[in-house]
Amino acid sequence: MKDHKGFVVWCQENLIIKNLWDLCNAEHSHICEVGVPILLHCISLEYGSDVFWKIIQEEFHHTDWKVRFTAVERVTVIARFMDSTPLKTDKVLQAALANVFCHLISSMDDISPYVAQRATLYLGTIHDTALKSLVMCLESQFDNVIIDRPMVLQSLYQLHNALSDRKIISWEFFLNRFDTLFLEAQINADRSADISYLRDLLNLDFTNELFVKKVNRIQEALSTQSSDSHLAKTLNASFGHKWPYKRTMSAPASILTRQDLSKGKFSTGTDVNEIEVS
Repeated sequence: MKDHKGFVVWCQENLIIKNLWDLCNAEHSHICEVGVPILLHCISLEYGSDVFWKIIQEEFHHTDWKVRFTAVERVTVIARFMDSTPLKTDKVLQAALANVFCHLISSMDDISPYVAQRATLYLGTIHDTALKSLVMCLESQFDNVIIDRPMVLQSLYQLHNALSDRKIISWEFFLNRFDTLFLEAQINADRSADISYLRDLLNLDFTNELFVKKVNRIQEALSTQSSDSHLAKTLNASFGHKWPYKRTMSAPASILTRQDLSKGKFSTGTDVNEIEVS
């Protein structure tokens, strides 16, 4: 596969993933029931995640609101038919779904009222099991990619406000996130510290399998934090060019520089005063 990387990527992009993505329409639900699990399997294959991230960025950042309008429907369809897909052991697929779910959430603030309304309505149609799995993907992204933490929290906050009756954020969520930060702070303080000196909020024994997994995950996240190789597939990078299409300042997006704010203009020429501040 490595000897023919270009051909494999081309097949994934033009013959497999792109075609399956284009079939994810509500009117073809009978096809989606079979197609969505295949699509998610292809994403988990080598180069599949890269292709899918590229497709999502192109469609959710498209200047034509109709393309973004369709993309909202396709993401919702994927969520409806992802039940049989194993997620807990596949970090690549978790990251891809976290990315696409964040785009769906942020579409509630799209500059086009048609896209914003559709995203708001369609989010409510995602059933509880799928919603729980997608939130789990966001939690995994929080733990594994440090740079994405503000965006994950912002997305969960928006989702919580949009679906206030679905109990999106729980005490267990906060406990697990603080547990990650607590262990991370200890490791950051002394990188050479022995694992037997580390403690989590649950006070698990350092030989406990769950404790070892948490420590290994945190060490991996810290080691990749300063690496450029993973930056292309982060929420922070994925939303970097999304700002001009946002209707409110509260949605996840890159932070404007002071120079841009003082000029009162975005790079695209949009007047800051014309933005509806929530």
